[in-house]
Amino acid sequence: MTLAQTPIKYSVIAHQNGQKCRVSFANAIISQIATFRSISVGATQTGEFQISTSPTQSKPSSQCPGAAYKRELDISYLPYRFPIHAPGSRFKPDYTLISIDPQDIFIRVRSLQITRTSSSNSIACALCQCIGNLVERVQKHASKPPVNMDRSSLSFCQLEQKLDDAETRLSKERLSHLDTDNALRRVRIHKLTYEDFIALAGSQDIPGLHRIVKISNQYGWSAEMLLEKTQKALDGVYHPKSFKDLEFDLATTIYELGGSAALYALQKSSFSFPARTTLISRRQDYKLCMTVSSVTMTDTLANIKTMFKDVKPGHRKAGMTLSMDEVANEIGGLCEHSGKELPSVEMGKNLDVVRAVTRAIRDGKNHIGQEIFVAAIARNDDANCGAKPVLLIPTCKKGSYHDSALVIEMIRQAWKFSPYVEALHGSLWSMASDGDPEHRPALYQHCM
Repeated sequence: MTLAQTPIKYSVIAHQNGQKCRVSFANAIISQIATFRSISVGATQTGEFQISTSPTQSKPSSQCPGAAYKRELDISYLPYRFPIHAPGSRFKPDYTLISIDPQDIFIRVRSLQITRTSSSNSIACALCQCIGNLVERVQKHASKPPVNMDRSSLSFCQLEQKLDDAETRLSKERLSHLDTDNALRRVRIHKLTYEDFIALAGSQDIPGLHRIVKISNQYGWSAEMLLEKTQKALDGVYHPKSFKDLEFDLATTIYELGGSAALYALQKSSFSFPARTTLISRRQDYKLCMTVSSVTMTDTLANIKTMFKDVKPGHRKAGMTLSMDEVANEIGGLCEHSGKELPSVEMGKNLDVVRAVTRAIRDGKNHIGQEIFVAAIARNDDANCGAKPVLLIPTCKKGSYHDSALVIEMIRQAWKFSPYVEALHGSLWSMASDGDPEHRPALYQHCM
């Protein structure tokens, strides 16, 4: 008995009552019947079934069912390159897509080179089974990024990615243009603000304008901030600081020569000098010893200590210059020769010293000091090079060159003896004075 003569029983179970299940079940029955008809099975005398080797008369299929190939990409319609199968496509893959199911990992294709029909509805022909490399090439092309690729050969995913890239570039360009517009708008606003600043500074006397500009550059003020501070300075609300050393020196000089009233007037002017309270923290008062009667080493050493004891960080030794000259003074006093004629110039409990001084002046033995002889020492350096006085004594300018030479020698010896000067600041390199007849021979004796 052959397998074809064996009755086949089919039954539909309970969960196959749906329409799709019934259609699938019917297709399975038809496929199985076609398989049974393509082969004949005979029973041997022992009762076992065997496949007959005699040819069967099966009706050939009208067309090859195609070959199934595993898909390497996402199991959906999106990654496949459907446009390559269009009639006008330049990228034809030399096969026809028969079916693609998102629920299956296989696609079915048929070769375009088929010249005969397949002998079975379920078995692909040899040509369809040899186009795996074409399918692989199409899938490899579909996995590449869509850069420099023709749009007519791209899959939906590649087209979507290409669109996303274009939208991203467009968004960046839009933001770039937006930033440019904002920057241009800010530049125009800054231009108007600077024009207002120039107009204000050119038409008004702004107190401390140069310091306002310096502070603006130091702290990176905006144009609006600069204009606001300038207007406040004009209104007297803002007082710019950050004074230079030159401004402190000028303010100190004005305060010493003109007093508080002169400094206050310049502090309220467009120069906006530092106020007196600002100078107090920087101004240093030196209590110098005024020499009375004859020149003494004690007064000179005391003045050297006062002027040269303290040094700033980074101090270095340098050559020193001794300068001497007379300056006018409003206060009168005895000259430097009083110590030779008078036993004392100190005020006592009575008027004996005053009477002795009066007699010496009337007799011409002593004189009233018309000027102050000042000896000062300065550093030959680019820092802290101001002259500092070490000797102050009233003079009548009637002494000899011998007296002047003794004064110079005493200053030189005091400079060597003091522990605060020569070892710390440097030795005396030169001496300078005016053209006074007393000083010229004295300088010649010391320098030649």
